[in-house]
Amino acid sequence: MAFLREAGVDLGDIDAGVFTTGVALANWHERHTCCPRCGSETTVAEGGWVRACEVDGSEHHPAPSLPSSWRSPMMKIGCC
Repeated sequence: MAFLREAGVDLGDIDAGVFTTGVALANWHERHTCCPRCGSETTVAEGGWVRACEVDGSEHHPAPSLPSSWRSPMMKIGCC
């Protein structure tokens, strides 16, 4: 994360957004190597925006991290 902060200072708005997205996507791939449905290893697909399970055919996408103020009241109390 320190590298991101150091590099971000020298980048414009668009470049900083692209760089941050790339770092987040790389971190997601590093942490989500197995299918949450069956536990099998997944492969990278769709230019890196999807991890695919060849065993059960499911596709997994990185979830956006939303501020708590954007979440519905039902999500806040754990109903969804």
